[in-house]
Amino acid sequence: MCGIFGTTRSYTMKVFDEKLNRIKFRGPDFSGLRNFDKVTFGHNRISVIDLDSRAKQPMSYHHLLTTLNGEIYNYKSLKKDLETKGYSFSTESDTEVLCAAYLAYGADCVSKFNGVFAFAIYDSVHKTIFGARDKLGVKPFYYSINKGFEFSSQPSVIKIGRNDIHVDEDSIQKYLLFGYIPEPNSIYQEIKKLPPGTSFIYNTVDHKFTTTTFWNVQDTKFVSYPQSYSNAQADLHALLDDAVKIRLQSDVNLCTFLSGGVDSTLMTALCKKHNSSIEAFSIGFPGSNMDESQDAKKIAEHIGVKHTIIDCNPKDSLALIDDFTTYYDEPFADSSAIPSMLLCKKVKPFATVAIAGDGGDESFIGYLRTKLINQIFAIYKIPHSLRTVFANIVALAPNYRIQSIARGLTHERIEDLIMKLLASQYFFSKNAIADLPAYQNLIKEDSVPLYQKIADLDLQFYLLNDCNVKMDRAAACAGMEVRSPLLDDRIVEFARDLPIEYRYKKGVQKRIIKDILYTYVPKSLMDRPKSGFAIPFKYWFRNELKDYVYDILSDNNLNRVPFIDQAMIRKNVRLHVENKINFSVEIWKLIVLIKWMQENE
Repeated sequence: MCGIFGTTRSYTMKVFDEKLNRIKFRGPDFSGLRNFDKVTFGHNRISVIDLDSRAKQPMSYHHLLTTLNGEIYNYKSLKKDLETKGYSFSTESDTEVLCAAYLAYGADCVSKFNGVFAFAIYDSVHKTIFGARDKLGVKPFYYSINKGFEFSSQPSVIKIGRNDIHVDEDSIQKYLLFGYIPEPNSIYQEIKKLPPGTSFIYNTVDHKFTTTTFWNVQDTKFVSYPQSYSNAQADLHALLDDAVKIRLQSDVNLCTFLSGGVDSTLMTALCKKHNSSIEAFSIGFPGSNMDESQDAKKIAEHIGVKHTIIDCNPKDSLALIDDFTTYYDEPFADSSAIPSMLLCKKVKPFATVAIAGDGGDESFIGYLRTKLINQIFAIYKIPHSLRTVFANIVALAPNYRIQSIARGLTHERIEDLIMKLLASQYFFSKNAIADLPAYQNLIKEDSVPLYQKIADLDLQFYLLNDCNVKMDRAAACAGMEVRSPLLDDRIVEFARDLPIEYRYKKGVQKRIIKDILYTYVPKSLMDRPKSGFAIPFKYWFRNELKDYVYDILSDNNLNRVPFIDQAMIRKNVRLHVENKINFSVEIWKLIVLIKWMQENE
């Protein structure tokens, strides 16, 4: 985890310092700023590999200047290959390998990297800036090409010192719909996100900016794996083992994040196999039915790792809420970001790198919405006109949940329901969803099986815009690095190639992952409903944080928010407090947006 910055624009040194200091928390160990041919790069570093000062960034290598956020996990094997080609190295860092790979292979170097990264390389010979973002978009890369080229790990850095950056109201509408701002847009009109699996070249002479897609999961094979389930299990097990092993490369302390779920448990078991002294940390929600910490404790005891539970309570959460927009920088409403931040902050004194289980639900069909689609799939075989009449009758029921199910039956195609399941029913906008053609095309690809469409959507929409952002900022706020072996592109490609029944069969989700897990942990320890990692705002907004809710969602503050029905908001907040509906997701969404507006006027 680091913070990067670069620009071809001219600023005073005071502004440069302000830009770099804005994301100092992303890299507290060292800050550097270098200028080369009127191109300025900045870097805030967390020291993880090669702690020597020679590995600091921005780094010079021959005629190149580089700033990198992330890790290239296969850098040691690449380094050996490059040494046979005559390249020499003065550090043990992956950054230097990145530079040599660029000189050796040009823009094609990115296809050789196994890692998570966002980087830029200034080539003083060709007067170009070459850069890229990793295949699954784990590391952020924001940029602007308005009157020069500028990039950073977070958008507020680009905004500092400029008066040509404006809030994008279309992005606010999409935020209200999804709880995050879908790529490639940001909260600002003039700042975009570089898509995952994309490289770029910016010519500093003619100012031409071009992008190239070097990887897209939809271009990989799907459901064509020819061998037996047992062979698939063995092949995947080997891939998982190697993905964990290469992510344990570090010159600082490591740990695992153990939620008690399937993915984090498997990652902890594999880590223990390669590092007998590794410790596990969990978040607990005392008194909440969302608390899995005691389950995690039993799992840790079975695996044989030292285990620490960190309790998350309303007081701790309120302190983090006040700083939330500083770290997340854009409106972002996944409430599990709060316990993720708390976990990282509490763990940092013990470890700088953590292994986590992110990515399993997406590739191996693990989200509960898949079960919902499965349950109503047969109903969608009924002609749309008859189904609509039936749904309208059911919608007359007084039960709110039944009304919601009825609304879900009115879509012409089940693919349209899939997209809506990711969106808010309170702030729903057909126009906002229609304005996402890339994602619309993804779910309407007729050659792809339905459940693979769901997995692809989860991977390229939900993971990219929600899960990756959540963990990036949560780790950054504490100066930590979080690594997710299940997001190794080899595993993602392998999973997509597996038959659906290897991943989802007779209601069993993540089937193959679970069967691998049971070779380490007995099924009895895992046999419980999926809980998730959400903070219990549902209860806190009715009790400990009720006054806070009414304070933030005042009439004056709501007047500033576009695209909302204030009367509906006030009514539903009251109904939530009275325990008649669960409006907590939308309450949190509005709190985050209002606080962001207050701090970015």
